[in-house]
Amino acid sequence: MKINNFLFLLLGLIIFPCKLLADHQHFTFSMPFSGDKGKHYEIQLTFLNQQVKKYLVPNDCNQILNEVSFGTPKPVGLIDKKLWFKAINDCKYVAMLHLHEDKAPVQDFVSNYDFFNARLADLPFASQCKAIDDKEFAEQCNNREPGKLTIASYFPFLEFMVESNDIETEECRFTNGAFRGMLIRTEEGIRCQSNRRARGLRLISVDISDLNNDGYADALLRIVPLGRGVSRFPILLPLTRLQENGPFSICEGLTMDYMNKQ
Repeated sequence: MKINNFLFLLLGLIIFPCKLLADHQHFTFSMPFSGDKGKHYEIQLTFLNQQVKKYLVPNDCNQILNEVSFGTPKPVGLIDKKLWFKAINDCKYVAMLHLHEDKAPVQDFVSNYDFFNARLADLPFASQCKAIDDKEFAEQCNNREPGKLTIASYFPFLEFMVESNDIETEECRFTNGAFRGMLIRTEEGIRCQSNRRARGLRLISVDISDLNNDGYADALLRIVPLGRGVSRFPILLPLTRLQENGPFSICEGLTMDYMNKQ
């Protein structure tokens, strides 16, 4: 498969005309190559016939996303490919927050929650994965509940183990924005074993906005995979809830193009 076709299949097309607002000062990005934090960065992207164009993220995100939809991106090598992935990932994040940024939510039941120390049980992941048997476990966890995701599909790089007498488990949760450990399959559901050497997750930002214009505040989480052999591009997780102390669910009405993972 050609690399440019692979980009379209993997990332999906942005199906709305991208028009982003001018205020970009509240965004923070990792700089290409160095990884330093900053409010904007310059990036060179490769097109058909080895044409190279220079962009400033997030100011030129409108142009970058339109190039994905209607242009001819053609990364030549691995570095070019990763630069395209990074620019698109960051610009999807910007576009998602800007979509209805001019309208304040009427109800807010998310901003008072401490996402950096969130319990996995509070987040909208399928809760019926309680079987020890491999086949039964796969069947349970692949049946998505309404408004919920499956951990195995959304975070496929996390490692599962079956409970045994020599494994000490605890409630799965972020601690100061980080989780490193194994997911343990028990008859009571998924629990965790802390392990600094295991793959994990780091929550790098939480933005509050009405993402789908329904009058309720939503939280957009950016989560970076941790560990060897995993992509370091942030995963976008848009959450909402409709009452105080109620359950979180995935925001309705958002195109899944926003949440495609590299």
